[in-house]
Amino acid sequence: MKTRLTILIFSMAATIFAAEPIDALKSLPAPGEEFVRMPAKYILQKLERTADGSGVAALQNFKVDSQLEGLGDQRVSINLEGMNLFQALEAVAKATGSAVDYRSGGAVLMDPADLVPEVEAEPVAEDESTAGRKKKKAGRIGFTDINLALVFVENGDGRGSGFIARMNGKTYVFSNQHNLLGATQPRLRAMNGHYLNPSAFEFCRTRDLVRLEIPEGEFAELAVLELSDSTPNIGQEISVYGNSAGGGVATELLGDVVGVGPSNIEIDADIVSGNSGSPILDASGKVLGVATYITLERKFDKNDPRAKIFKGTRFNDARRYGVRIPANGWVQTSVKDYLRQTYVVVDMQSYLEALYILVQHWIENDDFSVPASRLISAYSKIGAVKDAPYEFRESKMEEQLQMTVRAYQKNHFEMEGEFDELSTSEKDALGGRISHLLLKSVKGAQKTLGETPWASDYLEESVRPLEKLADELIDVLESKQNPYIRHQRKRSKLL
Repeated sequence: MKTRLTILIFSMAATIFAAEPIDALKSLPAPGEEFVRMPAKYILQKLERTADGSGVAALQNFKVDSQLEGLGDQRVSINLEGMNLFQALEAVAKATGSAVDYRSGGAVLMDPADLVPEVEAEPVAEDESTAGRKKKKAGRIGFTDINLALVFVENGDGRGSGFIARMNGKTYVFSNQHNLLGATQPRLRAMNGHYLNPSAFEFCRTRDLVRLEIPEGEFAELAVLELSDSTPNIGQEISVYGNSAGGGVATELLGDVVGVGPSNIEIDADIVSGNSGSPILDASGKVLGVATYITLERKFDKNDPRAKIFKGTRFNDARRYGVRIPANGWVQTSVKDYLRQTYVVVDMQSYLEALYILVQHWIENDDFSVPASRLISAYSKIGAVKDAPYEFRESKMEEQLQMTVRAYQKNHFEMEGEFDELSTSEKDALGGRISHLLLKSVKGAQKTLGETPWASDYLEESVRPLEKLADELIDVLESKQNPYIRHQRKRSKLL
């Protein structure tokens, strides 16, 4: 299954190997589940339990720990279907920007810079491709030629890239729509340190692009790039300049065009998190496209015939893409109106994740006892929410979650003191109330997602995983037997 991620959330991981536990991890399947914006610690706990409970001697008392502060609270969207335990740990590490050290008899996620190889690597001779890449650099545009056209996109939660270019006689800052997803305070900072004040905002209806018009006086001290009017060629040399890894500095990434389509181009320059919105330039400095997304390496079950087809090819690895800038399809609106639609997306992500936790707790999945307790502690009280695990952009959605959590607590936790005295019909009624409550909440979210007239294809594509999650939750709630009737439910306690 190919997983598409925007560069905004993509990061690399490194690994140090210890043969015995790694071989054991590779021999065991990971839980075949898909997680949507789930805190990494809950996924890691599930992998730890699977390894420790496998009965494999090399994995007895297997532990997964983290040395990175805040890693466990990072929200990760990941599908473990078809992966083994080793692949699953590597996938979580990649999604959190960490590295895995297996030498301790367990797995420790840490800063890649802290990994120390067991054996010092021997010097590697420069191969022809590396030497050729260095020679090519001298014949094309450099950083000093274009640096004053670069823009840092600050969105309140992270940082992306942008650039100044002229199109149809006007000057714009170009970037990606996903750089503004849920942004609370989007700002455009030029290389000279000044913040730009756009006079108009437009998004592309069919591609993950935005452009913000800059008045003449705003860019007098800055540079303005030109858009290429020719189709990129495979093998064409390119340079990418942008805010790699959100470090607040512009970097230079060199490469070639390796694929060309009517809307996208594929490149082999090592774009990473933060490069979203970076210009992809030809040797003369003209813009061929905008760095936008990465597809992760393919993961196949060992018996899947496709594994042999893709093995050893570049199509089995991560692939990097830019979006070509179209002449048509631009829609002018206010920044506030566009951001309001992105708030629906990010708020629905949080809302459905919270409902997912409640549903898993309701069907007695013990892995969700802690997150369910945290939800109830934060949202069950009347009034302002304290220590909230989610930050909603619109208060209405947070209020809806409060109502749902309070009703769940009332029907589930407050009745447990009287549970032993309830008759079968009373237990059935209690289970029905909770099931109806959760179904109503999920279906309400599903209706909102389905009926919202999304402004762009990018936004519509962004909600598809959420629609899928809502469908799956409805299937679970409609198919699961009432746990109060199935057997004597364990008494739950708030942690």
